[in-house]
Amino acid sequence: MGGKVDKKYILFGTALIWVVIAIGLIWYKQQLLSTGAKIMLETVPVDPRDMLKGDLSGTGIVIKGKMKKWSREVEYGIENYYVPEGKGKEIEEALNSGRTNRVTVEAVVGKKGNAMLNRIFINGKEVKL
Repeated sequence: MGGKVDKKYILFGTALIWVVIAIGLIWYKQQLLSTGAKIMLETVPVDPRDMLKGDLSGTGIVIKGKMKKWSREVEYGIENYYVPEGKGKEIEEALNSGRTNRVTVEAVVGKKGNAMLNRIFINGKEVKL
């Protein structure tokens, strides 16, 4: 009856903490999606590849940002939108075709200015991801 804690309780406690964190993150994103204001934004092309994260569809969006120290760049947190591998090519081709295709994204903006990208459209038609 000393102060020894069984390893299975430590493992269970650690797993429980990770489950609570995951549920909290999911809840936060769902709250933003359900209560945030939906706005449509135009996109601009960027380099579409990332070896670690897959295909990338860049957006070049202006919403809420923070200045990088000693730079004129502003980060908004929604500049990049990662899509499943293989889907980025369709979006990239639409972006690079110039005026023939219009690529827009639906962003959801919360009360505090936090934002996330929700859907992508090419010429008004949603891209199924």
